Amino acid sequence: MGYPFGQYFQLLILTGQRRNDWADARLSEVCQKRKVLEVPKVRYKGRRDHVVPLAPVAWDILAAMPKWAGADPYLFSTQAGEVAISGFSKAKTQLDALAIEELRTATGDAAATIPDYRIHDFRVTCESRLADLGFNQDVRDAVLGHAKVGLQRTYNQHDYADEKRGALERYAEHVMEVMG
Repeated sequence: MGYPFGQYFQLLILTGQRRNDWADARLSEVCQKRKVLEVPKVRYKGRRDHVVPLAPVAWDILAAMPKWAGADPYLFSTQAGEVAISGFSKAKTQLDALAIEELRTATGDAAATIPDYRIHDFRVTCESRLADLGFNQDVRDAVLGHAKVGLQRTYNQHDYADEKRGALERYAEHVMEVMG
């Protein structure tokens, strides 16, 4: 699947972020020095800034994408960075067809099917695999940007930056191992 949706889906899978965190991402939100996506609170569901460390494979995908001109272009666009991507259901249909084709080729089973899933299931899978890989709930919540609850919101001001990076790097390795 080519640009923009091929790379878009890859980054969703590798980072476990919400659909619009990447779909509406702009060039100014990418910090090359720290290799992170910084989702500002004005467009983040939790109304707070959210920093997403990018594993090397995710950074390579981002770095290889088209570079649009303009003051602050969208990363994913079919209109030279001026407008964010849309047409998610059409892209998902294309992704489904490609995934089924790949599954049938890999298994040799011409009737193989994939159960229905939503784009949001990439996020669910990320949390589940992070748990399987041994990362605790606090780290998983930090990766996914879940708000702290109760007294943790007040007393735990740790940003989990190093832990998030370690978790997403290990998760990316896991994804690449699964893909063979």
